[in-house]
Amino acid sequence: MKKEEKVAEFLREEGYNVSAEDILIGQFVPSFLQGLITIVPKYLFFAYNNKQFFVIGTNVWKGTPDRNKLRCYSLDEVDIKLNKTLLYGNLVLNFNDGKKEKYRIFKLNFASFASRNFKKALEHFNR
Repeated sequence: MKKEEKVAEFLREEGYNVSAEDILIGQFVPSFLQGLITIVPKYLFFAYNNKQFFVIGTNVWKGTPDRNKLRCYSLDEVDIKLNKTLLYGNLVLNFNDGKKEKYRIFKLNFASFASRNFKKALEHFNR
């Protein structure tokens, strides 16, 4: 089972309707390391449907979704920008209160739907 399928199954167990094609794999980018590659990556999963956006943290040792690290946002309270770069994408969450979070989204990832999902998300968030 691919990573995205595991995350979709995890979200269905939590009561959310999300398909594996709406899952992105990414990495948190601290503000002081914006241009650098992080040595110890913190992998995250991002999922979305028509009303909600999810940021799912992973268990460090297994890389599986962690129930305690699930954050859900309404698409009304967060503005999502996804920018394309050569090897990865930049995902920026702008909250209504002025807070901003930056993530690096993988376009290619071994044993994953990353490339196809990235293209679909790019179309969805940059209408």
